[in-house]
Amino acid sequence: MTLPAGRPSEFALDFRPARSHGATQLHVRARGAFGEVALTRDAAGAVEAGRTYTVRQRVTPREDLAGSGFALRLHVTGDEDTVEACVELDVRVVG
Repeated sequence: MTLPAGRPSEFALDFRPARSHGATQLHVRARGAFGEVALTRDAAGAVEAGRTYTVRQRVTPREDLAGSGFALRLHVTGDEDTVEACVELDVRVVG
């Protein structure tokens, strides 16, 4: 996947939890030559088992990352840090 440096891109992750949770959180992390960085950890709300939900997050790669790549990981956790959804994307940043 290619992202433009300095411009926001929105990601959407659809998931169907196996368990109901009173609260969930969306975690977004980036891993590359710069190390591993937690970009955000946002509340995503309560979910009911078996229903479909969508979480969205905007990511804006820094200008100095143009020409490089990194792994972008989005995952949703529920009660007791139970992982209900996870995706990792290989990202290339262009100037």
